[in-house]
This record gives sequence, C-alpha cells and structure tokens, in this order.
Amino acid sequence: MEALLRRVKNLADSAGHLRFAIPKRYSGKDGSNLWMAVIREHFASKGLGCTTTCRTSIPSSAICRW
Repeated sequence: MEALLRRVKNLADSAGHLRFAIPKRYSGKDGSNLWMAVIREHFASKGLGCTTTCRTSIPSSAICRW
C-alpha cells in the first residue's frame, strides 16, 4: 500500500498537481482557490475525487476512493 501511495504522489508531483497551491518561492505553482475548485470538480466528474465538501489536497482526493 505504501508503494502505491508513493507512486500516486510521484505521479501527482510530475503532473504539477502536488505543489499547485504552494507559492512559487517554495517551488509551487501559485494556484488560486478557484483553480483548486476547478481541478477538484474535474476529478469528481471523472469519478476520481471525494464529494465537493472534501477539503483535502488534490492527490488525496484522487486516491480517496481507493
């Protein structure tokens, strides 16, 4: 299970999702709350996320149903 979580985390980081909301000065993408909501909605439409009340990070939302 730990290997799977590590793999998902690495994939999310490679795709730019893991550090999306972190400021650029800390190697992030400076993503806004609006774009976080857009990404969560997109994942939810694909069946990959939790409910819209789930306030976890994107990688956590992506693996929430596993």
